[in-house]
Amino acid sequence: MIHGNINPESILVNQSGVWKLAGFDFCIQLEKNPDFQNDQFSFGEINVELPPLCLPHLNYITPERIFGKFK
Repeated sequence: MIHGNINPESILVNQSGVWKLAGFDFCIQLEKNPDFQNDQFSFGEINVELPPLCLPHLNYITPERIFGKFK
């Protein structure tokens, strides 16, 4: 599984000091290649005209992800 939106707000630390990863709204399931060559995934395009709550944190993702050239 690929998280797709790791940023400071998605990292939580509990009272015991254990780090937890949250915010899996934009995660993508990794598809295994039956030939065991390369794992493949596709993020799809980001519509930057959506409200900010409907988008991954744009300051923490790659430009390729924003422009839809990351496949």
